[in-house]
Amino acid sequence: MASLEDLHKLVDTLPEGALDSAKEMLQHLQTWPPALPPEFAELAALPPEERSARMREKLFPGMKIRGSGSGSGSGSIRLGQKGYKGRRGSWSTGHGAVGDRMQENHYYFDEHEIVVNERFVTEARGLVYRHEILELGGQPEIHEVIFPFKHDPNT
Repeated sequence: MASLEDLHKLVDTLPEGALDSAKEMLQHLQTWPPALPPEFAELAALPPEERSARMREKLFPGMKIRGSGSGSGSGSIRLGQKGYKGRRGSWSTGHGAVGDRMQENHYYFDEHEIVVNERFVTEARGLVYRHEILELGGQPEIHEVIFPFKHDPNT
Protein backbone atom coordinates (compact mmCIF):
# COMPACT_ATOMS: atom_id res chain seq x y z
CA MET A 1 0.00 0.00 0.00
CA ALA A 2 1.31 3.44 -0.92
CA SER A 3 2.23 5.84 1.84
CA LEU A 4 2.01 9.63 1.79
CA GLU A 5 5.80 9.67 1.61
CA ASP A 6 5.70 7.55 -1.58
CA LEU A 7 3.18 9.93 -3.13
CA HIS A 8 5.23 13.01 -2.18
CA LYS A 9 8.26 11.46 -3.91
CA LEU A 10 6.22 10.88 -7.07
CA VAL A 11 4.85 14.43 -7.04
CA ASP A 12 8.36 15.82 -6.58
CA THR A 13 9.49 14.07 -9.79
CA LEU A 14 6.54 15.12 -12.02
CA PRO A 15 7.37 17.14 -15.12
CA GLU A 16 6.20 20.77 -14.95
CA GLY A 17 3.57 20.17 -17.68
CA ALA A 18 1.83 17.44 -15.65
CA LEU A 19 1.27 19.49 -12.47
CA ASP A 20 -2.16 20.90 -13.43
CA SER A 21 -3.47 17.45 -14.32
CA ALA A 22 -2.01 15.90 -11.16
CA LYS A 23 -3.63 18.63 -9.05
CA GLU A 24 -7.05 17.98 -10.63
CA MET A 25 -6.69 14.22 -10.14
CA LEU A 26 -5.85 14.67 -6.48
CA GLN A 27 -8.76 17.08 -6.01
CA HIS A 28 -11.16 14.49 -7.48
CA LEU A 29 -9.80 11.89 -5.06
CA GLN A 30 -10.63 14.04 -2.00
CA THR A 31 -14.04 12.36 -1.91
CA TRP A 32 -13.70 8.58 -1.73
CA PRO A 33 -15.44 6.59 -2.96
CA PRO A 34 -16.57 8.97 -5.71
CA ALA A 35 -20.25 9.91 -5.68
CA LEU A 36 -22.55 8.37 -8.28
CA PRO A 37 -23.57 10.68 -11.14
CA PRO A 38 -26.93 12.31 -10.27
CA GLU A 39 -28.90 10.16 -12.75
CA PHE A 40 -27.61 6.92 -11.20
CA ALA A 41 -28.11 8.12 -7.63
CA GLU A 42 -31.65 9.27 -8.45
CA LEU A 43 -32.54 5.92 -10.04
CA ALA A 44 -30.99 3.92 -7.19
CA ALA A 45 -32.94 5.94 -4.60
CA LEU A 46 -36.34 5.24 -6.17
CA PRO A 47 -38.66 2.67 -4.61
CA PRO A 48 -38.95 -0.47 -6.78
CA GLU A 49 -42.48 0.41 -7.92
CA GLU A 50 -41.43 3.85 -9.16
CA ARG A 51 -38.31 2.42 -10.84
CA SER A 52 -40.60 -0.02 -12.70
CA ALA A 53 -42.91 2.83 -13.71
CA ARG A 54 -39.94 4.72 -15.17
CA MET A 55 -38.92 1.62 -17.14
CA ARG A 56 -42.47 1.21 -18.47
CA GLU A 57 -42.45 4.83 -19.71
CA LYS A 58 -39.50 3.99 -21.96
CA LEU A 59 -40.94 0.85 -23.60
CA PHE A 60 -41.97 0.67 -27.22
CA PRO A 61 -45.61 1.74 -27.73
CA GLY A 62 -48.02 -1.02 -26.78
CA MET A 63 -45.35 -3.16 -25.13
CA LYS A 64 -45.96 -4.47 -21.61
CA ILE A 65 -43.55 -5.83 -19.02
CA ARG A 66 -44.11 -9.55 -18.48
CA GLY A 67 -42.00 -12.38 -17.22
CA SER A 68 -38.50 -11.95 -15.84
CA GLY A 69 -36.11 -9.02 -15.87
CA SER A 70 -32.56 -8.03 -15.02
CA GLY A 71 -30.42 -4.92 -14.86
CA SER A 72 -26.90 -3.62 -14.35
CA GLY A 73 -24.93 -0.40 -14.38
CA SER A 74 -21.54 1.23 -14.08
CA GLY A 75 -20.17 4.73 -13.99
CA SER A 76 -16.93 6.63 -13.97
CA ILE A 77 -15.48 10.08 -14.01
CA ARG A 78 -12.48 10.98 -16.12
CA LEU A 79 -9.60 12.25 -14.03
CA GLY A 80 -6.60 14.32 -14.97
CA GLN A 81 -7.84 16.37 -17.88
CA LYS A 82 -7.74 20.11 -17.28
CA GLY A 83 -11.24 21.53 -17.15
CA TYR A 84 -12.92 18.17 -17.77
CA LYS A 85 -16.55 18.35 -16.70
CA GLY A 86 -17.89 15.22 -18.38
CA ARG A 87 -19.34 11.99 -17.14
CA ARG A 88 -19.03 8.48 -18.41
CA GLY A 89 -21.13 5.51 -17.52
CA SER A 90 -23.96 3.23 -18.42
CA TRP A 91 -26.86 1.28 -17.05
CA SER A 92 -29.10 -1.26 -18.61
CA THR A 93 -32.19 -3.24 -17.94
CA GLY A 94 -33.73 -6.19 -19.70
CA HIS A 95 -37.02 -8.01 -19.52
CA GLY A 96 -38.97 -10.45 -21.55
CA ALA A 97 -41.42 -13.27 -21.84
CA VAL A 98 -42.01 -16.18 -24.18
CA GLY A 99 -41.36 -14.92 -27.73
CA ASP A 100 -40.33 -11.45 -26.62
CA ARG A 101 -37.11 -9.92 -25.22
CA MET A 102 -36.28 -6.25 -24.63
CA GLN A 103 -32.91 -4.77 -23.62
CA GLU A 104 -32.59 -1.06 -22.79
CA ASN A 105 -29.12 0.48 -22.48
CA HIS A 106 -28.31 4.03 -21.36
CA TYR A 107 -24.86 5.41 -22.12
CA TYR A 108 -23.51 8.66 -20.69
CA PHE A 109 -20.60 10.18 -22.58
CA ASP A 110 -19.73 13.72 -21.54
CA GLU A 111 -22.84 15.83 -22.26
CA HIS A 112 -24.56 13.08 -24.29
CA GLU A 113 -27.06 10.52 -23.04
CA ILE A 114 -27.59 7.84 -25.67
CA VAL A 115 -30.34 5.25 -25.29
CA VAL A 116 -30.12 2.00 -27.25
CA ASN A 117 -33.16 -0.27 -27.22
CA GLU A 118 -32.99 -3.77 -28.63
CA ARG A 119 -36.00 -5.99 -28.99
CA PHE A 120 -36.46 -9.54 -30.19
CA VAL A 121 -40.02 -10.61 -30.84
CA THR A 122 -41.53 -13.66 -32.50
CA GLU A 123 -44.13 -12.68 -35.07
CA ALA A 124 -45.88 -14.51 -37.91
CA ARG A 125 -43.30 -13.08 -40.35
CA GLY A 126 -40.35 -14.49 -38.35
CA LEU A 127 -38.01 -13.43 -35.57
CA VAL A 128 -37.92 -9.62 -35.60
CA TYR A 129 -34.89 -7.76 -34.26
CA ARG A 130 -35.45 -4.05 -33.74
CA HIS A 131 -32.58 -1.71 -32.86
CA GLU A 132 -33.44 1.85 -31.82
CA ILE A 133 -30.77 4.48 -31.09
CA LEU A 134 -31.75 7.79 -29.54
CA GLU A 135 -29.89 10.73 -28.10
CA LEU A 136 -32.27 12.20 -25.55
CA GLY A 137 -34.06 15.13 -27.12
CA GLY A 138 -33.32 13.89 -30.65
CA GLN A 139 -35.02 11.73 -33.24
CA PRO A 140 -34.58 7.96 -32.96
CA GLU A 141 -32.77 5.98 -35.61
CA ILE A 142 -34.56 2.65 -36.02
CA HIS A 143 -33.37 -0.48 -37.78
CA GLU A 144 -35.38 -3.66 -38.09
CA VAL A 145 -34.22 -7.03 -39.36
CA ILE A 146 -36.53 -9.99 -39.94
CA PHE A 147 -35.13 -13.48 -39.68
CA PRO A 148 -37.58 -15.84 -41.43
CA PHE A 149 -38.32 -19.06 -39.60
CA LYS A 150 -36.42 -22.09 -40.90
CA HIS A 151 -39.24 -24.28 -39.67
CA ASP A 152 -42.81 -23.80 -38.48
CA PRO A 153 -42.58 -22.14 -35.04
CA ASN A 154 -45.86 -23.76 -34.01
CA THR A 155 -44.42 -27.29 -34.14
